[in-house]
Amino acid sequence: MFNCVSLNMTEDREISRFNANVVVQKKKDQGVVSVLTVAYGRTDREACKEGITDSGELNDTECSQPGALEALANRCNGTKVCEVNQTIFGADPCRGTYKYINTTYICLPAYHVVACEDSEVELSCDSDQRIALIGAFYGRADRTTCIYDRPGGQFKNITCFNPNATRDVARRY
Repeated sequence: MFNCVSLNMTEDREISRFNANVVVQKKKDQGVVSVLTVAYGRTDREACKEGITDSGELNDTECSQPGALEALANRCNGTKVCEVNQTIFGADPCRGTYKYINTTYICLPAYHVVACEDSEVELSCDSDQRIALIGAFYGRADRTTCIYDRPGGQFKNITCFNPNATRDVARRY
């Protein structure tokens, strides 16, 4: 999956509260999510303070979770809908502090292309755009894709894939 990115993209910023009973869901009507920035923790006393009765939960403004961008990008990039809660970030970075996630993301139009083995596909964009690879899959995940003129024995294993496909394709573009 890839998209063509122009220089005039718009960003959405989202600040969401988390507690044990909340799941945040972001939906976009078109395109797929591409996470740009993430902060999980607390960097100021004002964000998401509504309903907090213990002001001590707002004091630690040096609280941030290392690896938050990677965790959220791994979960959400390339999806149309992404639901997350605080568990994707791992261990609590600052116990006793009421945390939130502050995210900047864009929704990109995406093109999905299938090319069968031993064939080539050309990924192209208009001259004022560039390719932004969202993900690539090389392997077999079903028994119906690319079956024309192939021996039936090639469809037995439908759980094989190259875990480095995205990296390998990105190197070509």
